Amino acid sequence: MSDLSFSPEKNSPPCLTALLGVQKDVHLLDGQARFEAINPFGSYIVQAPAGSGKTALLTQRFLALLTQVEQPEHIVAMTFTKKAAAEMRDRIMGALNMGLLEQLPEDAGLNDLNTWQLARRVLEVNARKGWSLLENPNRLRIKTIDGLNSYLVAQMPLLSKMGAPSSISNSVEEAYKEAVHLALKTEAIAPAVGRLLQLVNGRFSRAESLLMMMLQKRDQWMGTLLPLSREGAREALEAAMVSIVQNELSIQVAQLSSVRETLEEVCHIAEYAVQNDQPQLEGLCGAWPLTDSLSDLPKWRVLAEWLLTKDGKGFRKSVNKNNGFIAGKGEPKAKKEQFLNALAGLRESVHASEMVESLAVLSTLPDPHYSDDQWQDLQGLIELLRVCAAYLKVVFQSSGQADFIEIAQAASQSLGDALNPTDLAQQLDYQIQHLLVDEFQDTSSEQYQLICKLMTGWQVDDGRTLFIVGDPMQSIYRFREAEVGNFLKAWQGSMGSMASDVVLTPLQLHVNFRSRQGVVDWVNQQFKKVFPRENNMAKGAVAYSDSTAFHLDGAEGDKASVITHWALNRSGTEEAEEVVALIQRRLGEWAANATEHEGKTIALLGRTRSSLMAIAQRLKQQHIPFRAIDLEGLNERQEVQDVLALSRALLHLSDRAAWIALLRSPLLGLSLKDLYAVMGEQPYQSVWSCLMTLDRDALSAQGRQ
Repeated sequence: MSDLSFSPEKNSPPCLTALLGVQKDVHLLDGQARFEAINPFGSYIVQAPAGSGKTALLTQRFLALLTQVEQPEHIVAMTFTKKAAAEMRDRIMGALNMGLLEQLPEDAGLNDLNTWQLARRVLEVNARKGWSLLENPNRLRIKTIDGLNSYLVAQMPLLSKMGAPSSISNSVEEAYKEAVHLALKTEAIAPAVGRLLQLVNGRFSRAESLLMMMLQKRDQWMGTLLPLSREGAREALEAAMVSIVQNELSIQVAQLSSVRETLEEVCHIAEYAVQNDQPQLEGLCGAWPLTDSLSDLPKWRVLAEWLLTKDGKGFRKSVNKNNGFIAGKGEPKAKKEQFLNALAGLRESVHASEMVESLAVLSTLPDPHYSDDQWQDLQGLIELLRVCAAYLKVVFQSSGQADFIEIAQAASQSLGDALNPTDLAQQLDYQIQHLLVDEFQDTSSEQYQLICKLMTGWQVDDGRTLFIVGDPMQSIYRFREAEVGNFLKAWQGSMGSMASDVVLTPLQLHVNFRSRQGVVDWVNQQFKKVFPRENNMAKGAVAYSDSTAFHLDGAEGDKASVITHWALNRSGTEEAEEVVALIQRRLGEWAANATEHEGKTIALLGRTRSSLMAIAQRLKQQHIPFRAIDLEGLNERQEVQDVLALSRALLHLSDRAAWIALLRSPLLGLSLKDLYAVMGEQPYQSVWSCLMTLDRDALSAQGRQ
């Protein structure tokens, strides 16, 4: 049996077709990128948009790596959810089972053929090295990031400072509350507690809830805020604020360059308005030209507030004495008309919406310097948060519980740092030969550092590889400190710390296997307008990247693939009725040509569960069958409620509510009039007793039946 392993240190790069039996799909626009990503001797970062076959590519990459390692545990794949980890494991095991086939069906595609070839070579290695993967799939180290953190902490309980293994709890509000109570009662920080209570107008419960909320998100601020109590922190923080505010000011002022003449005219009008009890406009008098200097920021704020409505969503359409324009003829009337004409010119500008947005941003830009009181408040809050976080560790250790944040921080601590790696880090450095990371666009800064620590000690051309997959266009977890800038940083060609940086080759996938050409083209056209024009790592801005459809439109290609039905100010009821009407219309069209549309279904995606519930009710009324996912619980279905009412009524003959529900249900179907005849005159008797003494002639003809 041939040896499939390869030593990149001693040989030139191999031919993948000869080594692994895989072939490049020359018919795909991104066929070269997909082929190169399988190469088990290189490190890559892959941008894989929705529907591009990311999981299949990860599966093939994992199989290719299995042909090159001594033990399957030398490969670690990291995902974000248990579902994704289970799917990847199932895909790999499914591929290995497919590799047991002597040959594939004649109509098998090239992707299936490549997977089959890789699986057969893995099975050869599996048999030669005695891995028993088919009998023991748990040897595949496919973990969630939280699962990996728990593993690291369990390996080094002393270094992680977690002690005995703690149970993960998804509901730790009581621990947060206890830690906050202990902190607020600490005499040493009484001045800080007093400042916080002063800021929340003495509302203790409000202070408590705010601190608990901060503990729930402590992974997002501990590394940044806690060092700010050191000497020189104020200068460093203000310098950062100056840089941010200055950059934003320059951008917004540049956006207003096309209307500078109009803004100059407005500043001249301010010389009149300031005389009419508008002292805030004094800074605009003789101030033009306004620049992007920080010294002009207060003037830009005044100008923006003068031009925009209170909500900052548009230019003013009318003005009065509160804006500096008194009633009257002559100069008052002329100045007022001049100002209104200037506003009309801004409002009718081609880039009016961009102008409004820029002025709204300018009106809210803060001063990049703290007052002494503000700095003292900030220092007090930082000290209070530090004590809360410390008490939370004590509470966790005493209760034997922890949350995912605590485990993640302990895992990072158990690895040490780049200059002082722990024994565990050195052990993992030996064990982990290949690292795969899925959904990399959703990694936080802390998770990014954890991945870097796992690669501490890696050297160039030592045979170890990193494979990153993600799509920055799908990054939606910034509220959980997911930092899409991590992907953009790695896309530049390397990842790691100091001398152990891993060189990454960027690969871009373009082909979409999920949607047809018309849908993909519509998405390309519309989303290109929504996304930023270029990437901005600091802001987490990502430019849109076009996709190409694998499934081309057929004979109906001339028909619109995406049809919009816009409506404003609709109630939920009106919206539900219109959606159901559209569904009925489409079902009618399909029924008229059943052969052509056989097997087709309609999918309905709603913004909220409540909006879908209204639609589901109307579908029931129209007798249109549907299947809902996580929309309606069994206990909410009418037939289940009727069975529950029957059970409760039989178990407790005096359960009046259950008997009423049972008598009104379709099982018996008594009218309200008949129901009153049964029990209306006997409010203190059980329904069963009322039924036993009931005069049947008191019921209607339908009730007697």
